[in-house]
Amino acid sequence: MAGGHLEVLFRDGGLRAWLKLGADFLIAWKPYHYDASIYVNVGASYTFDINLLFTRVRVTISVDVGAQLHLWGPDFSGTARIDLSVISFTIAFGAGASQAPKPLETWKEFQESFLPLEKDVCTISVKSGLVRNIQAKDGEPERWVINPKQFSLVIDSAVPLKSALGGKLKDANTDFGIAPMAVRKQTQTPPSPPQKQFTDSNLTIAITGDNTQFKYLPIKKLVPAGLWGESATPSLTGQKFLENVVTGIEIIPGNSPASSETKEIKVDVFKFQDEFHPNAFQWELASSFKRDKEADARATIAKTVGSNKKRDDLKAELGVKFDISIGKDFAGDFVTAPQIGTLELCQPK
Repeated sequence: MAGGHLEVLFRDGGLRAWLKLGADFLIAWKPYHYDASIYVNVGASYTFDINLLFTRVRVTISVDVGAQLHLWGPDFSGTARIDLSVISFTIAFGAGASQAPKPLETWKEFQESFLPLEKDVCTISVKSGLVRNIQAKDGEPERWVINPKQFSLVIDSAVPLKSALGGKLKDANTDFGIAPMAVRKQTQTPPSPPQKQFTDSNLTIAITGDNTQFKYLPIKKLVPAGLWGESATPSLTGQKFLENVVTGIEIIPGNSPASSETKEIKVDVFKFQDEFHPNAFQWELASSFKRDKEADARATIAKTVGSNKKRDDLKAELGVKFDISIGKDFAGDFVTAPQIGTLELCQPK
């Protein structure tokens, strides 16, 4: 929609002259419809006084000419109205088509024009709690590693919802239709004359396992009335958006993990015992330790601290993306070099 208005006024003593012109355009593409109004008005007036014998009379003479052109289609139609000071008349021209556009007739036509592909009508995404994303390969689906305590999954629907999970949505606006098809909202009593009604749009979520461990929160947004209103006829003064309409569901953990207390652990359990105890660690005694030279120990640390294959393999397995940067000078920061050598253990009897 677009429009504008211009007004020019001239005044000099008792003389006044004016020019008013403007235009308003409204175009809809599905169903295709256009409506334009162009108007112009030109006028002048002159005011003067006439002195009579005992009084003075003020007289104003004015001339006003206006024209208004109204165009709409398809098919191209219109009217032209001419307004003079003493007379006005209207001239019709074109095909004389209805000023209301013809609604789309089938859901397929609406779907192809306004909705994504069928597989993308509903989408699922991770709002929070994503630990790792394992990309799909060799025909396997994409997999997500998710923190079960803080995760949030969001299911978005390109079609607004009137119900979800088999039940009605509370405190939500379900009074909407399909504007390009002139499908009205559902009413309790059948309309007269009969009209198409948008009865239901339900979202079903299937979770394998115990689905009682989750909460389901409706996601409410503004939706355009030109798409989900009730009339296929565009309006400059009509409602632009519908509020409080559910367009998706957020899935979050049902209950936070309950706090627990650390149980008492007896220190005697960790003591070394000659005889095997089922709850004790099997400590092994070292018989000897062959210590390497101090210089070699520092050289070994300096060589492996910057690049270590085992550490790199562990990072890859854990999915760590950032680099662990440790300079080779780290080895020289020790006041005393750590002992590096070979530990020989006692053979079990």
